[in-house]
Amino acid sequence: MDIWVAGATGVLGRSTVRRLLSAGHAVTGLARSTAKWPDAPQEMRFIPCDVTSTGAVLRAFSESTPDVIIHMASATPEGKPTPRTLEPGDNVRRFGTENLLEMARTRHAF
Repeated sequence: MDIWVAGATGVLGRSTVRRLLSAGHAVTGLARSTAKWPDAPQEMRFIPCDVTSTGAVLRAFSESTPDVIIHMASATPEGKPTPRTLEPGDNVRRFGTENLLEMARTRHAF
């Protein structure tokens, strides 16, 4: 299966990517950058993508259509949370989820 993991460089994403690769799946990781996971597996195809950006998500999905999309993207603030530092995480949950769902809806007949 061709499986895309949004949030591939996060703690849960890394574990998921490793397990999917070991099970023989083709895995594409979506994340803002690979900086958090510099030793990412070579077998994982990586597409830099901020899921809160509709344009970035459209560009990522213009390359191919996955069989499965796993949404594990997040934006966790460092230090004491404040309304301003929580906003990026809220945007990932709101806009990132909307963008990924829209791609799933438009690419597959449900």
